[in-house]
Amino acid sequence: MLYPSSAGHQQFNPMYNQSRSQPMTYNNNTQFSSQQYPVNYSTSSTDYTSIIFNQSKTISTDELIPLLDKLTRQLKHTRSEQRLGKLNDIIYALIPVRPSILVSVAHHKLFIHIEAPFSEVIQQWSNKSKLNDDQSFLFQITPKLLKKIFKNSNETDFYPSWLFDSSFIEIIRDCLTNISKPNKYIIDNNQDETKNFIRLFTIYSDYQERLNEKEYSNQDILIEFIDPIMHCLSSQDYIDSFDITNINNKKIGQKEKFFLLKCPSFFLSYRGSRIDQIMNNLLSTMLPQYTNILRNIIPSINQWNNSTIRAVDYLLQIVDRGSTNVEYISSHLPFIDYILTIIDSQILYTNLDETLSNSETNLMNTAISFLSKIVNEPTILGYIKKKQVTPSFLRLTSAKYKPLQYNVYTLLSNITSENDIKSMPNPGALLSTTLNLLRATIHDKNEDPQQTEQLLETLKGLVQHDQMKEELLKQNGLPFLLDCAHDFIDVKLKLLLETLWSLSFSQDAALALRSNTELIQRIENVSQTAHDEAMKKASEGLTWKL
Repeated sequence: MLYPSSAGHQQFNPMYNQSRSQPMTYNNNTQFSSQQYPVNYSTSSTDYTSIIFNQSKTISTDELIPLLDKLTRQLKHTRSEQRLGKLNDIIYALIPVRPSILVSVAHHKLFIHIEAPFSEVIQQWSNKSKLNDDQSFLFQITPKLLKKIFKNSNETDFYPSWLFDSSFIEIIRDCLTNISKPNKYIIDNNQDETKNFIRLFTIYSDYQERLNEKEYSNQDILIEFIDPIMHCLSSQDYIDSFDITNINNKKIGQKEKFFLLKCPSFFLSYRGSRIDQIMNNLLSTMLPQYTNILRNIIPSINQWNNSTIRAVDYLLQIVDRGSTNVEYISSHLPFIDYILTIIDSQILYTNLDETLSNSETNLMNTAISFLSKIVNEPTILGYIKKKQVTPSFLRLTSAKYKPLQYNVYTLLSNITSENDIKSMPNPGALLSTTLNLLRATIHDKNEDPQQTEQLLETLKGLVQHDQMKEELLKQNGLPFLLDCAHDFIDVKLKLLLETLWSLSFSQDAALALRSNTELIQRIENVSQTAHDEAMKKASEGLTWKL
């Protein structure tokens, strides 16, 4: 709490009311402006905090460091009952300082003095002890300062370093553990204090993403948080946060924000050693609950707010991370029904963009990507085919976001039946688009091998149908594929040979293939030297057929 009892405060805060006998209080709505800056002003010492604040937009590192040195000495000699108020003044004055300057002084010893009182505040809040005004204000402004420093620093070695010391990490872990416990209601009591904790926790989530981007060798730096976060994601609080009355509101509360957005975001950014074990545990217990969540909220999909769309996106991403364990999905097939409903949503389709710039495109991309990874499992493939959803996927071929479009083609190549193709007004368009995308990808100097392989998978699936074999010959696509046979190796060559093997069952295609002596020689060489069973099988099949 900042006391407005001195003449100095009147000088720096025009809103000061001399007739007020009670201390002023500050909350998350307090605006950090020079007109409203409240300083604990002491006539017995130089007010260095006011110097920093008033010069915050112009002060340099060389000018700031001596002031921080003096403030550090002042803190050491301040009476214990006044120290927290003085520390609040310092932090408050530092917040508007230019980001680059803050980053340059973040290693200063003054920041060490923040750790102990800030740790105490978090522990008290976690234990549901009431914070006094000074503590509440410290809880508000410290995460703002730390987040500003972190946001403008690109390093994995972050200052102040105590934020990642084991002792402070344990405090945050214990706090998360308390939050995850049923009937604790820690984040129900005070929306502002919850907002402060979320701001602090976001630093850790963003830091973990930074480790991933920089391919940092140790992905388990924040492993202490994983168990409590997993408990949050499997808690009744998480399930209740999807309550229909919440998801239709324009804005969600801080509790819902923490459970629906912040916990999944941290969980999804984890790439450490325990990921497989965690995913097995989570899906085995929560997939039925996730299915129930979608069952309850899907009927109101047209009323979903942006936060709800993001929350559902995160839910699907969590399941997607365990999509290699398809037995979980195949034993909960109704979960797929709700994904298909999302894909068929007109309101999501209408708002698709050419980048992942909005929540609708992100959700649709996640849903399609998830299905493309599991569609080859026989039970799941048969289930999707029975749903007759080809028209929904065909509509999405017009999506402007390319990775989404590629995954749609992959799905279509798997689920499209002969009857679907016969009922299409222009089945050749599906094939020609796939061929054109493949040509463009291959000729791109920055070719993405995964995209090339994905398009080859799509082409292989399409030419299994007789009408598509005829379309490929009609569109003169065979010479292009024969040219590719000279250059492709490994997975791309295997997929191409499997495609040509399917085409060889067309009499006209077989004739064209048989007359290409270079191809025949390449196939024979591959047949004799290949170690990959699938490639050997395709080359031997072609040899036999031709």
